[in-house]
Amino acid sequence: MLELVYGEIESRFDQADFRIMQSFENLLLKAANGEVLKPEQSLLAYLEHDIDTEKFAIQLHMITDMIKNAFQNHPIKSVTNVRT
Repeated sequence: MLELVYGEIESRFDQADFRIMQSFENLLLKAANGEVLKPEQSLLAYLEHDIDTEKFAIQLHMITDMIKNAFQNHPIKSVTNVRT
């Protein structure tokens, strides 16, 4: 029974879409913490039909400033969760 549960959990988190969303979340966290990054090509390919990927790349650079301005009274040292 335990092997079945383990297999189901593993297959749930070993899907291409999940890895892309995980990559997206990591990119947002890094951008929020001031790391200037270029999105992975696989992520851009996944998003290209839904968003303007050029604008998205520019907006990634703006996230740090947005967070600093939004929390001026309560400075955040680092963003560790997308829900922060």
